[in-house]
Amino acid sequence: MYRLSPYCAPEFAPLVSGTWNVPPALAAVLPPPSDPWSISPQLGTLLFRLVTEYSASHVLEFGAGSSSVVLAAALAEHGGGQLTSIEEDPRWCAKCWEQVGHAARVDAELVGARPKLTWGLPGPYYAYRDAGTRIAARGPYDLIPIDAPQYYYGRDGALHIAHEQMAVGALIVLDDAGRSSERWSVRRWLRTYRGLELRLYDPSFGGKGVAILEVTTLLEPHFDAVTIASGAYYALEYWSKRRKRRRRRAKAEKQATTNMHEAK
Repeated sequence: MYRLSPYCAPEFAPLVSGTWNVPPALAAVLPPPSDPWSISPQLGTLLFRLVTEYSASHVLEFGAGSSSVVLAAALAEHGGGQLTSIEEDPRWCAKCWEQVGHAARVDAELVGARPKLTWGLPGPYYAYRDAGTRIAARGPYDLIPIDAPQYYYGRDGALHIAHEQMAVGALIVLDDAGRSSERWSVRRWLRTYRGLELRLYDPSFGGKGVAILEVTTLLEPHFDAVTIASGAYYALEYWSKRRKRRRRRAKAEKQATTNMHEAK
């Protein structure tokens, strides 16, 4: 597997070093650092700058919420654009999407879909298969922030389900890249897609880590035995974790019901 060490291509250095004056449009929507369920202020600033300074206009994000509000504000600030967000639980981000709806000149669509175990040339992975039609209909995309599915599914499937809709020059931004599961996702992507190049990897960025990859040619997956083997291992591990979570939840619900009956 590729070794993943801290790295920054020279052209991306200004994005993660030095000072930058936060414009009012970003200051109005940037989440506070105390909110554990929102993106970090550093990532919010990075996404805003990628839209406004790198002229991204067609955004596909996996995992909606505070990031959607920042991206919509950035698109509006840059003259408008398109935002497509894939979210497992649209109810969770309903309040954020009320704000997204007020962004001027932004064509925004929230697509609800659950990750499902899928098999393809890259091996087994969890992907938002039900969102494939909308992803294809609204592509191609030049900026793809990935903050979903949940870590126990793995993030591999976000790229696999959308790689055909990524324009040459598109930037993929992976949040939580300091975690081992996300590092493995980056490694498998780089082995599966030869037209993908790592431009930035900072495992401590925003306290969670971030990776940026660039699409240098149209992406086509190719067979890689190591990637398939490691993907199978992690898919099995994710399945096992989900099963344990369900058992714990069922046990807790059963205990709560028992306690309620005993209290009567």
